[in-house]
Amino acid sequence: MGSKKKEIALQVNISTQELWEEMLSSKGLTVVDVYQGWCGPCKPVVSLFQKMRIEVGLDLLHFALAEADCLDVLEKYRGRCEPTFLFYAGGQLVAVVRGANAPLLQKTILDQLEAERKVLAEGRERNVIEDEALSGEDECFPHEKDDGEDEDMVSSEKTCTLAIIKPDAVAHGKTEEIIMKIQEAGFDILTSEERTMTEAEMRLFYQHRAGEVGSSAAACPTTLVSLFGVCL
Repeated sequence: MGSKKKEIALQVNISTQELWEEMLSSKGLTVVDVYQGWCGPCKPVVSLFQKMRIEVGLDLLHFALAEADCLDVLEKYRGRCEPTFLFYAGGQLVAVVRGANAPLLQKTILDQLEAERKVLAEGRERNVIEDEALSGEDECFPHEKDDGEDEDMVSSEKTCTLAIIKPDAVAHGKTEEIIMKIQEAGFDILTSEERTMTEAEMRLFYQHRAGEVGSSAAACPTTLVSLFGVCL
């Protein structure tokens, strides 16, 4: 119960324009997890955020959640598969990270936090950016595309897929290690959920290996991972 309360307190839920404005006026660096209502916030990064808050402190580092459908300011992020993390300092956008890439998120947080400390202590100018990388190739609904060759190439190479971390790996605490290797291979983690699959679900997933998977495997927790990237 205690860990649940800590998780809720870790990320402030921004559900109104007033709360958004309040976030922009906060001192320090705020990392906003922009999520879609149908898939929820990005859970795999919560442990990273908890770790960084402990190591870095609470004075200048803040985390928030914002559902794209609830805020007009996030309209351009609606309907997108890939998790998006917006970094705000002094009410201005200073960095964007797409995908649940833990190493990149950690590096960006540390870099932007150091930059903001120099702004506050030395009066340096912030490096403000505009998010111009919204090309639309990761949207999850049908949309019109140009006839450009580059866009066709991206849509044919990148795809969303599902992976299962098997019960024995979960039981031996290998989940985070496996997820890190998946990210190092160039995939973005869209969602991650630990659950116990039914025997029917397990047999369906492993139908290409019929006879090799026993019913006991279905009684053990597995981790379902939704991926976005290039499948070779």
